[in-house]
Amino acid sequence: MHDDTDFAAPEADTKKAPTIKSVPTAHPDQNTVVQLEQKKPDYRFPEITKLEAYWAALRKGRLVPKRADVNPRGIESCLEYAFIAEEVAPGLARFRIAGMHLSELMGMDVRGMPVSSFFKANARTQLRDALKAAFEGPAIVKLDLTARGSFGNPHITGKLILLPLADETGAVTRVLGALVTIGPIGRGPRTFEILNSEVTPLEGHIQIDTLPHRTVEATAPKAQPKGKATRVPYLRVLDFDN
Repeated sequence: MHDDTDFAAPEADTKKAPTIKSVPTAHPDQNTVVQLEQKKPDYRFPEITKLEAYWAALRKGRLVPKRADVNPRGIESCLEYAFIAEEVAPGLARFRIAGMHLSELMGMDVRGMPVSSFFKANARTQLRDALKAAFEGPAIVKLDLTARGSFGNPHITGKLILLPLADETGAVTRVLGALVTIGPIGRGPRTFEILNSEVTPLEGHIQIDTLPHRTVEATAPKAQPKGKATRVPYLRVLDFDN
């Protein structure tokens, strides 16, 4: 699957200070003792668990899998929540590909938009730190989210995962991710605050200082025209490289 091809779509208390947990993981081939509470899956978000398992299977002994390894057929059950985002500056990323659930949350097509579009202003510093950790660590990042209720919009909770991917040069400039929410969406756009961040640094055969120099685009992404999201079997092709 290439960057300019979209996925094929198959038919709280916000004042609490967020915490950041760093959970080191060993190379997949090593035997490691891990505390059970660190690895206990969140059964409220099975799509997150499935996507992480798919990404882990793609590693095959490498620090991170390649972008070209990702095949939508392997994640059909969570395609509508999945996305691929590209780093455009340290701590900033934009959506290259996004499932329909993200468009429904935003009330418009999110391709080309910054990931920060889904977050309240007071959560964007935390998001920036999370994106930097994912790309520069590299690391697996999970965020527990909440969107306050208002007139016409119920309170919803959600979870976001960021899974690093290497580009054709070997540099970590992409993330495979998913944004899953619980409850009726209401009227978009729905924006979130971050309740908790979990950062899991990756270890493997490849050392970080041997990776190619990471280059990111300097141009800001252009938002897509606002309009009601519609379900279609295949999303449009959008090429940001030309």
